[in-house]
This record gives sequence, C-alpha cells and structure tokens, in this order.
Amino acid sequence: MTEHKLLPKVVPPAVATFLGFCDEVVNAKLPGARLATALVNGRLVLLLGECYIEADEEQRIDDLKHEVGHFMLGHLTRCGERNRHNFNLVCDASLSHQGINKVLETDVTFAKLPCKNGGTVPPCPPEAAYELLDTPPPLIVCGSLTHSSDDGTAASQAKAAIVGAMLIAKHPELLKSLGVHLGGTENGSGRAVPEIPPPPPWIRKVIEYLLKTTRSTDRRRSWRREHRALPDMLPGLSRGYTPVCRVLFDASGSIDKELAAQFFGALAGTPELRDSDVVVFDTTLSELIPVKETEKLAKAIADKGGGTSIKKAGLEGRISGIPTVWLTDACSGDGFAPPHDAVEVWCVSGSAPHPHGVRVQVD
Repeated sequence: MTEHKLLPKVVPPAVATFLGFCDEVVNAKLPGARLATALVNGRLVLLLGECYIEADEEQRIDDLKHEVGHFMLGHLTRCGERNRHNFNLVCDASLSHQGINKVLETDVTFAKLPCKNGGTVPPCPPEAAYELLDTPPPLIVCGSLTHSSDDGTAASQAKAAIVGAMLIAKHPELLKSLGVHLGGTENGSGRAVPEIPPPPPWIRKVIEYLLKTTRSTDRRRSWRREHRALPDMLPGLSRGYTPVCRVLFDASGSIDKELAAQFFGALAGTPELRDSDVVVFDTTLSELIPVKETEKLAKAIADKGGGTSIKKAGLEGRISGIPTVWLTDACSGDGFAPPHDAVEVWCVSGSAPHPHGVRVQVD
C-alpha cells in the first residue's frame, strides 16, 4: 500500500484495496475539499484536501470510504460534460443515502437539494437527480469530482476500469448493501492493512489495446448511453444492437474463473467497452451474454466444461468487423478457424501456440 504520514495505519478492507492501487499520495491542500484523484498516464494519484488534513483519524477513514464510493460507482466518468460541482452534489447525496460513510450535519443529502418540480430531489441515480436539481443552495461538497482529473489516455482509462472492477470483485457486498458494512463493523473499526497484489498485467494490456483499436463510432455511442439520464433503469440493448467487442471464453477449465471475472469486470467498468458481450463455449456455444450480466455469465461458465472446440467457436461465435478476445489455453480438439477479418486478441494460459492475431500471456 502507498504510505503517507496522513494516511491511517488501520483501515477497512475496501479502503485498503483502493489505497493499494494508488501510486502516489500528494498533500495537495485542496481548498474546501476532502479528497480527489488524478489519473495521469495510467498512474492513480490520491490528492489530500484541506478538510481531510484538518480531520481526526476517524473522520479521515470516513473520508476515504466516501472516495471509495465515488471510485467504485464511476462517478467521475459518469459526470461527462455536466457541471462538476452540481454533479458532485447529487453524487454526495447518493452516497449519503446509501450509507457509505457517517452523515454529518454539514453533509449533502437529498433532503437539502431543491427540486425543479417543487420540494426536494427524491433519492434516485445521480444522472436523474442532476436533471431534477434546481438552483442548489450554497452547500459544501466533498470536492472529489470538482478537483479530480483524468488525462483521457488509454492507460488511465484502463487503470480506472481495473480499480473499479477489483473493488467490486473483492467487496461484492457493497453492491447489495453499499457502505453498511464497508470494510468491517458498523462502528467504523477495521483491521490491519493487508498487502494488496497489483492487478494482473495482462488485463491492463488487453483493455489498453482494445481502447486503441475500438472504432470511434462505437466509443461515441457507448459514451452517449453511459451519460444518459437513468442509465441503470433504461434498456441498454436496442434492436439491431452490435457489441463493441466479442469475448469467446473457453470453459474447459483452462482459464481461472476468478481471473476471468476480473477481466469481465474491467470490460464492464470501461464505458467504451461495456457494450461487449461474451460467448461461453466447450464443445457447444452458449447464448450471447452482455458482459455486464455477471450472474448469467457465472451460470453459463458453471454449466459448461469438458472438451473444447475452438474452431467451432471461431466459425460460429465471431462477428464480421468486430474485435474478438479469446480466453483459452489454445488447446483445441478440432483445430482453429481461419483468421478473423477484425482484430483478434488471444489471452492464452499455458504454452500452446496461438494460431494468429495478437497474443497476451495470462500466466
């Protein structure tokens, strides 16, 4: 974990996971802010604000929990072209409502946000709350979204996706009851900070490569879908939907399921790539599964196993013009299909040669 004299020595597990991905901690003394982050060439820098620096140990842990919530839910990415201060307001209200940290009298809540339709903004996703928000009163926000920055490079986007995916993978309880038992007991006590291993390098390589090669039209379409109002409540797939990327997952046991889950999470956590889908195969092929549907993916993987027919998967599972990512050991019972007419990335476990395309070694 990145060390700094202003970081607590003992933190909850989810905070420890987040800090494990921070490459640097800077005493930035951000005015009127708790914490913020900067993504520069794939490096994640944690910026300490004045409010954090002046707080006691317990409040600093709470501030870190709050920042974990912003990062886990991708609030900076979801902000898009919106006014950052106002979007920070509704995101702070959302985190307060979900209980990710102790709510102080000065904290932003939905009950303090005036609604255009009268009354106050009801609890709802930040995108919808932003549209409902009337001229906000002079409330104090945490300052995270206001001061955070992202240089927009493929390396930085991959880093953000991996951090979000790893937080979800290591702490899935946050998705069911966000913040109630974040990293320990309800009274805020935690355990000693464990050593957090870095994410597998092969995942970052694949994400960066796909971000560089994905068609610009697909990126714009994905960005619009990500930043519409109510992104989690409206259908994500429309008639005539075409995935950004097709993943062919070999369920014969050649790829560790936890590694696969981390990779799927990284895809789903990257706005430009989250419209990818997956075909799980052994000697037969599953239905198309959006990479965001984790439970359906897990069931499809559990239902298959045994032999493997990579040639059949290539002939029936690829889409013309769409990049394909293979997760396999490249040991096929029926050979291989001819080269694809679009990018093929072979994520291979073991020493068997891949037939063509780009190879990324998994182990």
